[in-house]
Order: sequence, then C-alpha cells, then structure tokens
Amino acid sequence: MRWPIYGLIACATLLLAASALGASRKDWTDRTVRNRAIAYVIRGLAWSAKNDFDHAITDYTEAIRLDPKNAVAFSSRGNAYYARRDYDHAIADYDQAIRLDPKNAVVFSSRGNAYYARRDYDHAIADYDQAIRLDPKNAVVFSSRGNAYYAKGDYDRAIADYDQAIRLDPSGSGSIRKMS
Repeated sequence: MRWPIYGLIACATLLLAASALGASRKDWTDRTVRNRAIAYVIRGLAWSAKNDFDHAITDYTEAIRLDPKNAVAFSSRGNAYYARRDYDHAIADYDQAIRLDPKNAVVFSSRGNAYYARRDYDHAIADYDQAIRLDPKNAVVFSSRGNAYYAKGDYDRAIADYDQAIRLDPSGSGSIRKMS
C-alpha cells in the first residue's frame, strides 16, 4: 500500500523538478537573447565609431528585434540616424527610448538636438527642459538650450543658460557645446 503513495510523491517531485527546469531554461534563453542583443548594440557602437552608420543601424535594428524593450538600442539607433541627418527617424527612436526609460536625461537631450537640427526650437527647448529637470548639473544641456533660445531670438534666456553652463563648467573643458 505504501508503494502507490511513494510513487505519487516521486511523480509529483519529478513534475515539480521538470517545471523548475523549464523555468530555468526559459530564464537562460531570455538571458542568451538579451546578451545577443547587447552584442549587436556593442558592434553597432563600433560601426558608429567608424562612421559606418548603415552597418550600425542594421546592428541596432537586430538588437531591437531580439529585445524590443532595449532602450539603449533605440537610443543608439537614434544617434546613428541623427549622424546621417535623418532627424525624423532619430526622433522616432528617441521617442521609443524615452517610453522605455523616461528618466534618461541623455535621450531627452539627444531628441532635443534632433529637434534643434530640424529648427523646431520649441520642441528642442521642451526636451532640454526635461533633461535639465532630470540632470540639473549638465552644462552641455544648458548650453544646448541656450543655443535654441538664441536661434529663436530670445537672447536674455540664451544668456542666462550660457551663464549657467559656465557656472557648471567654469574650466571650459570642452563640454559646453558651441552653437552650430
């Protein structure tokens, strides 16, 4: 009589072990896919360093296919599109990166730069404002927002932002972006 009970216990144990093994396989598979996506992002960065933005965009796109929640892949692809002066695609990728990582000041600043390049100064200023809220000690963003105010003819605000950029980076170590 005890054997059927032991048999049931053994079967239940095997079933629990099998389901636990299945969970770890899934976790392992998920990690493997994320690692492959990261490898594509890193290779894309190398292509970008060589100014080969077509290859970089291909790698970032593959990273996004593998891991559609990878904000870095969207932001990096946005940077590659920006470098190609394809500001609409850059902004779309920055939009997605912001949806995935809304506290990333760098992405707001990058999208602001794309709007600035399109001469859409109001949107650029809004993005620089958000970047400043998230990272109030970033001299480059103050300088960038100053450039947008300058381009709009709002010289008082431009001067105030340039003053703040200088206060934050008094050495002028090259981090303050010059007007383009």
